[in-house]
Amino acid sequence: MLDAVVLGRAVAFLPASYADSAAHPGLTYVLVSDIGPSTVIVVWPQTCRSQAVAAFVRASLDMAAPSNIAELT
Repeated sequence: MLDAVVLGRAVAFLPASYADSAAHPGLTYVLVSDIGPSTVIVVWPQTCRSQAVAAFVRASLDMAAPSNIAELT
C-alpha cells in the first residue's frame, strides 16, 4: 500500500507508531489528532491454505468479538 503512496497514487492513515518504527523514505507523516476510531479488516488471498494465516484470522475475529470490544474501550 505504501508503494502506491510513494508513487503519488494514494494516501494512507496509519497508526502513529508506524512513523517511529517503520518510516518509509520519501514519505511525510503528519499526526491527525481529530480522527475518530476506525474499522479495520483482515484480507488474504482466497486460495490461501496457510495454517498461520488461518490462526491469525481466528485470533483477529476473537479479538473483534463484542465481549472483547467492551474490554478494549
